[in-house]
Amino acid sequence: MASPRTRRVLKELQGRDTNNTCFECGSTNPQWVSVKYGIFICLGCAGKHRSLGVHVSFVRSTTMDKWKDSELEKMKAGGNAKLRTFFSSRDDVTPDMSIQEKYNSRSAALYRDKVEALSEGRSWSEAASPARHWNPPAVQSQPPKPSGISGSSMPMLRDDISKQRDDFFKRIQEENASRPDDLPPSQGGRYGGIGNPANENKKKSATAEEFFDSAWSSMKSGWSSFTVGASKFASQASEKAHKFGETMNESVFKPTALKAVALKEKMKAKMATSKKTDGQRDGEEEEEEEEEE
Repeated sequence: MASPRTRRVLKELQGRDTNNTCFECGSTNPQWVSVKYGIFICLGCAGKHRSLGVHVSFVRSTTMDKWKDSELEKMKAGGNAKLRTFFSSRDDVTPDMSIQEKYNSRSAALYRDKVEALSEGRSWSEAASPARHWNPPAVQSQPPKPSGISGSSMPMLRDDISKQRDDFFKRIQEENASRPDDLPPSQGGRYGGIGNPANENKKKSATAEEFFDSAWSSMKSGWSSFTVGASKFASQASEKAHKFGETMNESVFKPTALKAVALKEKMKAKMATSKKTDGQRDGEEEEEEEEEE
């Protein structure tokens, strides 16, 4: 797994020049590289580069592989635009060449040597480069016949190997297509720049009408949820208020009223007793005055 520092450096490099597209097929957001040239490539083209051998093209994932500092320096020294400019100025590289022919050419060997020298802080010139003596190997249409295998069976064997390779990358592409596209690759999301660029461009952008319908549906759904929630809240508040009123009536108001009535009756009785006592006292005083006379 690439370290956070490695990812940061590669992300910065991918934002430069034309590094945000595959060098070979032009698909967007490639997640693989060929370190020897400092170029960014998609998964499908990474499989073709792997078939060249690590001495010609060393392939790395920008997220899943561990990186050395020397490899990052080569990525800084190379780049999609730099290699494209270099190839366009050479006579032995043409647009109709196959990947095998192009990267086994003398120009590719010179560029590999140039990237390595610049990544190590050395100056480079074609005249002093040992790669100027590079002899491109002959690209054979049919591999040499091993002992014990007939010539007629070799094309079939080559076709079987090619089919197995294609099936492998097809399976990888299908697995990637099943990943969610709203998450980063480190969290299980979909890798960009994988597969045929024609398939990459099949994503359809939503029309204004679809966007409006989606927004209107979301707004109606949100308003409906708000209305139901407000109704439930009002119902619960009314029920709780009723229960609170009953509780207050039974525990506070009613006992207070009963106490007030009892107190009133008690005061009446006390006043009646007081009047009776005063009447008796007045009668006794009248009898005493009559006895004195």
